[in-house]
Amino acid sequence: MIEMTRGDTLRVRFKAMSGDSEYQYKEGDRLFFYCRPRSEKDNARLPTITKEISTATGELHLEPEDTKKLNANEFVYDIELQKANGDIDTIINRADLKLYPEVY
Repeated sequence: MIEMTRGDTLRVRFKAMSGDSEYQYKEGDRLFFYCRPRSEKDNARLPTITKEISTATGELHLEPEDTKKLNANEFVYDIELQKANGDIDTIINRADLKLYPEVY
């Protein structure tokens, strides 16, 4: 689960695993973070946030403007690996993200 305050910066590293070992990204592989409200009625099944994650670092970087205008809410996210050969692997399935309001 990721917990963060709306408008903050978040940096989290992710690894893709292949069995018991870390998957070695190949040229043309792409990683994506998709996030939307937990409640189905709060969205039209479209991602609220879509960010590409660098395969060089595996680091998701959410900037303040990515969440600043979102309502504090409970969200779900997944991380998808789109391989150069066309295969798609979801490496994190439907995990929770809680966005808290600022105090000020």
